[in-house]
Amino acid sequence: MLIGYQNLWQPNHNGTNIDVSEIAIALTTNKQLTTLKLPRNELGDFDASLFAVALSENSTLETLDLRENDIRNNGVIALAEAATISKGPGQMHLRGNPFGRPASLALLEAVSKNYHLRYLWDNGRDEDEAINSQIRYQMALNLGGRKLLLEVDRHPLGLWPLVLEKQTRLGGTEGNRRDASSTRPNKRGYAQHRRLVLLP
Repeated sequence: MLIGYQNLWQPNHNGTNIDVSEIAIALTTNKQLTTLKLPRNELGDFDASLFAVALSENSTLETLDLRENDIRNNGVIALAEAATISKGPGQMHLRGNPFGRPASLALLEAVSKNYHLRYLWDNGRDEDEAINSQIRYQMALNLGGRKLLLEVDRHPLGLWPLVLEKQTRLGGTEGNRRDASSTRPNKRGYAQHRRLVLLP
């Protein structure tokens, strides 16, 4: 059982013999697990859907690592929808899974709506670079402090330039290196926000 463990690391099997349903069930009640790593275990859409259901009820998981599995559009969309309404995880590693544009758009929506989601590794496909660039920009905003804007009753909107400046400084951090920044300071030192058009 997972109860009592803060990290669960499954060695790379290049094939799976783990019971994902048991892990997913445990995640719905576990209040201590913060990191779940299951890379290269041939997990598919059904497995991802089980994790998505668990994420909708779990608020303590901080990192979900599902790199280099066989999760396609349906599985990633399920995870993205769960991340949209959940307070966690703050990091989702999905690089190396064979998903495309529909799933990438779902991830963009998730990172745009959930300010807790600070690191989201995309599919790395050149043909989806326009979407992935926007994902990285939204991540940088979350890192910079988008939460301040969503709590305007407690924080003045005058803090928004500071958020953009922090986002600019964080533009070179891991996960954002290919997207230097979409904000530039003008001659007076105020952050200028370049308009981003969301893709259909």
